[in-house]
Amino acid sequence: MHTLILEDDDLYRAHLQIALQGAGFEVVAAAGLQDALDALLHNDFKLLLLDLVIAGQQSLSVARAAAYNCPLAEVILLTGTGLYPQGEYTTACPNISWCLRKPAPMADVLAVAEHCRRRIEPLH
Repeated sequence: MHTLILEDDDLYRAHLQIALQGAGFEVVAAAGLQDALDALLHNDFKLLLLDLVIAGQQSLSVARAAAYNCPLAEVILLTGTGLYPQGEYTTACPNISWCLRKPAPMADVLAVAEHCRRRIEPLH
């Protein structure tokens, strides 16, 4: 499954990429918002893992762009902030399916990603 990771922490991004590739996901990794938006223009992602805050800015713009460029894609937010404690991000971006607190255990990230893969792949 073609997957985009947006994470500004180099070590955590590499860890996510290795774990997802090991589970059979095709991964494109981005460290910044513009890199992620550029990747959306050239790829048909089915899954996006987005750090909610990248360099002080929210990544909801990437989730919104994905809703147009990859409308069947599911979005998993990763966050270490207290933003949107009641899940308000779902009203801003209805394609956000999950939100995990960072540092999320890799087993949890992989379980959610696998759940998304099982939901999406039968459609294609």
